[in-house]
This record gives sequence, C-alpha cells and structure tokens, in this order.
Amino acid sequence: MPAHDAAGPAVVGESKKHQSLKAYPNNSLPVQSQAMHRLPDLAPNTEVALYCATILGLVLVITRGFLAWHRRRISVPHRYPGTWNDAEIKILEQLRIGIGFALAATWASLIIASPQMPSSVPFGVRSAFLLIFLLLLTTVWLRLMTPSEWTKTFIGKMRFKHAVGCILALWTILLGGSLFFIAKSAFPAAQRPIHLFGTFA
Repeated sequence: MPAHDAAGPAVVGESKKHQSLKAYPNNSLPVQSQAMHRLPDLAPNTEVALYCATILGLVLVITRGFLAWHRRRISVPHRYPGTWNDAEIKILEQLRIGIGFALAATWASLIIASPQMPSSVPFGVRSAFLLIFLLLLTTVWLRLMTPSEWTKTFIGKMRFKHAVGCILALWTILLGGSLFFIAKSAFPAAQRPIHLFGTFA
C-alpha cells in the first residue's frame, strides 16, 4: 500500500478532531446534558442548620400526626361555627382531602425531581429547603385535619364562602409555588450542559 494512502485516514481523523475542538473555544467540551450541576460544598454551619431544621420539621409532623390520630381515636369532633350548615361542612371536608392529595403529588414531584437538582456535599441546598418547606406544609395540613374548635380560629370567624376561599387561595399559592420552584430547580439543571476545561491531546 502506498505511504500516502496509509496516512490518509490518520490525516482525516486529525482534521476532524481539530474541527471539533474549534467548535468549543478555550478547549471546553460539553458533558452530557443530564449531568448533575455541582455547587460548592456547604459550610459546616449551614449544614448543621439544615440538619436541625429537617429534624425539627420531622418532629412537628410526627407530633401533629399523632395528635390527629389520637383525637380521632377518642372521637373528638370538629366544632364548626353555628352559621355553617351540613352541606357547607361537607364541602370543607372534601376540600381538606383534596388538599391532602395535592400535597402528596407535590411530595412525589420533589422525590422525582431531586436527583436532577444542583447538588453539593453532603446534599443539595435547594432540595433541602424544599424538604423542610414541605414538612412544614404537611404539619399545617395535619392541623387542618385535626378535630378542633373552629369557632376559636380566624377562619371560623368568617362567613363560610370567605373561609373556603381563603383556605383555597392560600393552599393554591403554597403548593403552586412549591411545584414551580421544584420545576425551576430541576429542569434547567438537567438541560444545562457542563463544560470541562483543560487541554486535550
């Protein structure tokens, strides 16, 4: 085989390699778009604060859940304002259950999206904040489900339509904001290419 024919594939290969490197200035090559975006490691104080907040959130959820279960077990009833009729109370009960399903869907979204969020050592800040926030929302929802004196609450002093509208608007903002922040934190990180800088032979 002639020498120039043997060298031909090598020359073509080198030419393609140089063309591909020119496409990425500063000798940067894109890594897989699904690669997780890395953030600086957490400071020890921040790490401890997030751990403590998470533990506190878990304690609140467990305590409120146990209280709700105990009051239902001993048949403590909800005490609603006398101006609310049975049909309206039924609507409120259905609304509480609907909020629970929406909250469960938000938890599922966080679990699915967490691996795609920017991470740092030992855990991602955004996922940690979302976890703590959802724990607090779960505590509030359990409070809503716990049999109690509604007449002594701010909601109980409203007319029924105003009370339901207030509850619905508040939970729509809280859960909708949580889902928006989950999506914003997860999807850009999954689609954003990461570049490795260095010299490639």
